Amino acid sequence: MTSLIMDEALEQWDALIEREDAYKLQQPPSSSLEGQDRQPAEAREHACPPVWREKICEWCYQVVDHCDIDRGVVSIALDYFDRFLSCQTSSSRAEISFQLVSMTSLYLAAKLHSTRRISASSMSSLSKGCFRVSEILNMEVRIIQTLRWHLNPPTPSIYLDVVNPLLDASIADVQDSYEVSELSRYLLELGVCDSYFIEMNPSSIAYASILIAMENLSTSKEIRTKFDLYKLDKASKVTERCARRLRHVYQLTMMPDSQVEEEEPSRPIASPTSVLPV
Repeated sequence: MTSLIMDEALEQWDALIEREDAYKLQQPPSSSLEGQDRQPAEAREHACPPVWREKICEWCYQVVDHCDIDRGVVSIALDYFDRFLSCQTSSSRAEISFQLVSMTSLYLAAKLHSTRRISASSMSSLSKGCFRVSEILNMEVRIIQTLRWHLNPPTPSIYLDVVNPLLDASIADVQDSYEVSELSRYLLELGVCDSYFIEMNPSSIAYASILIAMENLSTSKEIRTKFDLYKLDKASKVTERCARRLRHVYQLTMMPDSQVEEEEPSRPIASPTSVLPV
């Protein structure tokens, strides 16, 4: 039975990887590139400023915690948010409210991927009435059409759920396996808020989170070698980049606030969550 479970986990992991291409960020319509350098996706600045996106992500976690919704829904909501914005032209982005897109993305993700849902009227109330129910429902249709009904993204947290049986098989001690899984999940939640990972392979992010978790929990080299035998890492260079970033982000969370260096002062901008109280 154990062998069957492990084989199924490997098949599910590979199946998720096959779906990744369908959920990559899209280039905006060609008209938006007129008069601009045609750069690869990774060289383009994300439409939502990183500091805004981070606040939006944190707000989403507050909402799902308040509503007792699985935190994995936030990863799906941010996937909708990022892919929707990547499809917009420069002119259309100027007319889009990040608040409305993020709220609707969370509403849609909970609607499709949680047994506990958030009503459109509740979302309208959370916005202090800045967005009517009709606006949220109209944006829902727009997001669905823009994403062409690709609404089941293979997020890193889903990869982690799939790989848990392989962790259990690699780590004999149940408690140790649980701790690796939980720290990996925490790292992934940090990654959802970090715009650095927007264009990274979800499988690489998930695998990197496991490596960093094992590293921080001083998992033996023998166990790491045993886990590597499953050959889950299909893009080692990307995984290395993800691991470096996750390590850095995790180290920052372990530092006292007084030791975290502040970034250079920048032009103050209004918080996108100022109208999104819990």
